[in-house]
Amino acid sequence: MRVLLAGIIGAVAAAAVWMAIEHNASQEFGWIAVFVGLVTGFAVHWSAGARSAGGFARGALAAILAIAACVASRQVYAKVMTKTNMGAAVIVTSGTEVKEAETETGGTAVVVEEISEEQVRPAADMSMPGKMTIKKGSAEWDMLWLSLAGLSAYLIGKGRDVVVTATDEQPGGDSPATEAETPATGEEGSV
Repeated sequence: MRVLLAGIIGAVAAAAVWMAIEHNASQEFGWIAVFVGLVTGFAVHWSAGARSAGGFARGALAAILAIAACVASRQVYAKVMTKTNMGAAVIVTSGTEVKEAETETGGTAVVVEEISEEQVRPAADMSMPGKMTIKKGSAEWDMLWLSLAGLSAYLIGKGRDVVVTATDEQPGGDSPATEAETPATGEEGSV
C-alpha cells in the first residue's frame, strides 16, 4: 500500500510539473513524459526500501502509474484549456450599449450592441481575446515519449535483485548486515 501511495504521489506531482512547464511555454514538450516516468519509478523504488528485493510487480506498478499519469494529465489539461478559452469569449449582439454578461463557465464577457457593418470582421479573421493556444507535437513522437516514460518507470521502480546475507554481520552483532549482489542463478562469486 505504501508503494502504491508513493507511486501515485510521485506520478501526480511530476505530471503537474510537466503541465505547468507546457502551459508557461505554450508549447508541447512530450519528452518531459520521461521525467514523469523517472519520478514515478524513484518514488516506487524509494518507498519499497533499499533492502527489499526488486521485482516485476513493483516495476509494472511504476510503469502503469507513469503512463496513466501522462495520459490523464493530457486529458485534464485539455479540459482546463477549453474552459479557459470559453471564459474569454466575446458575445456580440445588436443594440447601442456595452454591458457585461456571465458566460456558461462563470467568466465574464462583454456584450456589444449595435455595431456597424465596417466594424464586423469575418469569422476567420476574428481572434478570441485571451485565447490560449499550444503548439502540438506529432502523435508518433508522443507514443515514443510515453513508451520511454513507462520503460524508465519500470526499470527504476523494479529495483535490483539484492540479497542480504546474515554471514556478513560484524562480530558483536550490533551492525546491520551488508548487501551482497548475487546473479540470478544464486551462485555467489560467479560472473
